[in-house]
Amino acid sequence: MRWVDPALPFDYQGPGFALSLPAGSRFFAGPVVLRTERIAGTDRLPAMAEAIDLPPDGETLNERGTLSFEVNPDAVPAESLGIYRWDAGHERWSYEGGDLDAGKTQLSLRFRRYGRFSLLQDASPPEIVEVRPSRGSHGVSRRPVILARVEEEGKGLDYDGVRFEVDGRFLESEFDPDRGLSRVLEPPLLAPGRHHLRVLATDLAGNASQPAEGDFEVR
Repeated sequence: MRWVDPALPFDYQGPGFALSLPAGSRFFAGPVVLRTERIAGTDRLPAMAEAIDLPPDGETLNERGTLSFEVNPDAVPAESLGIYRWDAGHERWSYEGGDLDAGKTQLSLRFRRYGRFSLLQDASPPEIVEVRPSRGSHGVSRRPVILARVEEEGKGLDYDGVRFEVDGRFLESEFDPDRGLSRVLEPPLLAPGRHHLRVLATDLAGNASQPAEGDFEVR
C-alpha cells in the first residue's frame, strides 16, 4: 500500500508485472492497495502469472492506468495470451485485451477501473454448436440463410473468424460477438440438388474448432 498524490505519477515494479498511473489519474489523494495471489486459472484459461488485485473493485480512474505482465514467448505462443478481469457477478474471467511490445516479452493493458486482473492463456478452441442449413436437411431454398452459432471462452473471434464454404467455394461472412452468431453476407443462388457445407471457427488466439460439415438438399 502506498499513498498517492493525484498530481503525481505512480509507478510500481513487482515480480513479473508493472503498474503505472499517470499524473491526474486519481480524483483524490489516498492509498493505492495492490495484492498478488497465485492462481491456477481454469482448464480452458490457465494462468501464466499471479492475479493482481487493485481494490476497491470497480473504482474509476480519471485517466487510464497501465498494467503490464512479462511474457516468455518460448514458453507459450505470445498471441495466445491476454489480460483478463475477474467478473465476480458471473464468476468468470473476462478478456480485457493486451498489447504486445515489439520483442513479444511484455503484454500491457490500459485500464480505467480497478479490479482483479491476471495473465491467462486462451488454450481451447471455439465450438460450433449450430449450423444452418443443418446436415441432412431437405427442401432448402435456392438462396438459403447460411449461419453458424459459436461458443468461445477466451479472446473471442474476429469479425471474419468463421469460415464458410459451400461446395468448396469460400463465402464472406461476419461474426456478431454479442450473439455468438456468424452469418454469410451474400448467400449464393444454388442449383436444385445436393450441396456440401463446411464451417470452421478460429479464435483470436489461433485456436481452430473442429469443422462442422455435411450435405443438404436444395429443392
